[in-house]
Amino acid sequence: MTKRLRLSLLAALLALATPVEAHDGWLEAHPILVERGQPVSLFLMYGNHGNDHHATVVVTGPAGPPVDLTSQITDLGDAEDVGPKGPKGFHVTTFAPAQDGAYIALVTQSRELQVEGAKFQSIGTAKVVFAALASPVVVAAQRLTGFDRAVAGADALEIIPVTNPLALRTGDVLTVEIRHRGRPLQSLPVSIVRRIEGALSAQTVTTDDRGQVKIIAGPADYYLTRASLEERTGAAMCSWSTVRRLLGALALLVAAAGPASAHAFVDTSVPADRSTVRQAPGEVTVRFTESVELEFSRITVKSGTGERVSTGPIRQPAGNTLTVGLKTLGPGSYTIEWRVLSVDTHVTDGVLRFTVGPARSSR
Repeated sequence: MTKRLRLSLLAALLALATPVEAHDGWLEAHPILVERGQPVSLFLMYGNHGNDHHATVVVTGPAGPPVDLTSQITDLGDAEDVGPKGPKGFHVTTFAPAQDGAYIALVTQSRELQVEGAKFQSIGTAKVVFAALASPVVVAAQRLTGFDRAVAGADALEIIPVTNPLALRTGDVLTVEIRHRGRPLQSLPVSIVRRIEGALSAQTVTTDDRGQVKIIAGPADYYLTRASLEERTGAAMCSWSTVRRLLGALALLVAAAGPASAHAFVDTSVPADRSTVRQAPGEVTVRFTESVELEFSRITVKSGTGERVSTGPIRQPAGNTLTVGLKTLGPGSYTIEWRVLSVDTHVTDGVLRFTVGPARSSR
């Protein structure tokens, strides 16, 4: 190998290494739990800002074919008078889930360089999991399946959550598996980086004999889980002629262990959502994932005909709990319409449903 070729190969490797170490692709979903039909914002931070990336954005839902959002991406950093010319690597798009279930958003970006007969390829994937429900209740999201589907294709390096990544809280344990060509990868380093602290918070763990690692959720924040793999093929004139660097990333949102998460969603309710009760309740109680402001929150219970059956003022027995009294209810279906302002000023709303069944006959 000539000195000139060695220098060219080194320069190409350094060019490809930059996004690996300093500018990993990152994909976030806000919010990760949404009422069915409401939009989810997908924020994409591409690696190596200012470089040309061939990227696709696809969302896979609980049923039906994947939805390609590539043509709907908006570049939020294309100002010509700031930084390098062209795209800056920060993009956004939206997606409105039409079905209940877990959704997987996937960004695949690729780069290729050719240097005097040697080829360098970089293929990166970034994923995030979010959910849609008719009633966006945290406990219901925790029961969802389908988050562990492989969606990146056989040639990609993919990080797959083995346990449910939705509604993570500080102290929870999440297991992820690293796969390539359908097989788990053993003894592969995996790094976990907290967004707020960046590289200073980076931790490295190694996959076990099942290609898995366990992640203990830290303080509330988004976390990036990433891994990389390098493949080389040889040639007669040098030790290798093709280098493929595969990158995989999975973003995870962790909420605080207590009631201070990013938004107030329903944790539990009495009666429970979509339940049937034999005895008509005298009140409805809804507990949220964080504290709410009573003065700016409401709960209204209605019958199947739209008649309001809740009565009296709303009470707040605890910071994250609201209760309202009910008129005497007969058999039938009822809705609990809620709208709350959380203590961190976010407004959320939704609908719960329950049914009062016929009373049991005495014998």
